Amino acid sequence: MKERTSVLQSLALMCLAVPLSAQPTAQQAKEVDCEGTVGATRIGMTIDFKQDIITGGHYFVARDLQDIPFTSGIVSKGHIAIQMKDRSTFELRFKGNGSENGQPLNFENSAGLVGTRRGHARVEKVNLRFQSMGQYSDGQRYSAFTELRDSEFEGIIRNWRMAVLAGNRRETARYTHFPLRVNAKDGHKMIRNATQLSENWDGIFTPLYLSKIKKDVPHDMRGDKSGLVMLGHGDVWFGDKGVEVLNLPN
Repeated sequence: MKERTSVLQSLALMCLAVPLSAQPTAQQAKEVDCEGTVGATRIGMTIDFKQDIITGGHYFVARDLQDIPFTSGIVSKGHIAIQMKDRSTFELRFKGNGSENGQPLNFENSAGLVGTRRGHARVEKVNLRFQSMGQYSDGQRYSAFTELRDSEFEGIIRNWRMAVLAGNRRETARYTHFPLRVNAKDGHKMIRNATQLSENWDGIFTPLYLSKIKKDVPHDMRGDKSGLVMLGHGDVWFGDKGVEVLNLPN
């Protein structure tokens, strides 16, 4: 069974502001992915860093998936201030998860970031959860999993997701790599072709499973050693030929 992987590794950030043009090499830097809300709007955020330096990053609104880059970043005593290209500013602090044992909060011992976003004469609350951490991708996030460009690979995933949510069985099969593995609490089965997928559709794509896929954001995703990339928290796993594994909810 393909296991999903979502790991936060050590990161301690000290007070430092840097112009983002002064970035280290891609081999030295890493990036942390976050997901949450600004006001009532769902967003994602990626923070690029090298040791104690914010080297770049972006945020995006889930409904349009358009990246808005950072232009500068400051980290000091558990607080982060980030200026965006759209002239808004995020003022954030670490959110504890109870594992800090009185130690200063950082990426390793906290669960996310909370604070405010200021821009366009508005101040909105921000609540972000940490999702995963990986190597700095420099616009090639999926290079370990496919030769496709990031936009092309994400396009396959978005097309599959739209087809499933629309109940379009033919289009769903088009973006499926058979045999398709379907994991459930009572075991797994292999779907060999589009006909079998259609025959098993209602048992696979239940209202609960569709609700999870609808919430999953097909952008800035992570993969694991299996060579596949996960949508959401591992609800669906993709290769560059389409979906390969479905993990049904318990």
